[in-house]
Amino acid sequence: MTGQAAEVLKEIHEHGGWTRSKELESSNEFDIAKTSMTSILWQLSDAGYLEKRDYAEDTRQNEYQITDLAQEVI
Repeated sequence: MTGQAAEVLKEIHEHGGWTRSKELESSNEFDIAKTSMTSILWQLSDAGYLEKRDYAEDTRQNEYQITDLAQEVI
């Protein structure tokens, strides 16, 4: 896991609950391009660290929350 991916996991964990990808992309905490953020989120999801679902109010966006596996590495 890259340092940027670890930072993203930590941010989602601190946020608690479901976090929209748009919230992470617009966060001043990260110096990560939008396309890179999307890639990191998908990689973390594919690896089982994040659960992903469509955002109910706008299905063009996704929401993420950490999994039990992610809890073990945070």
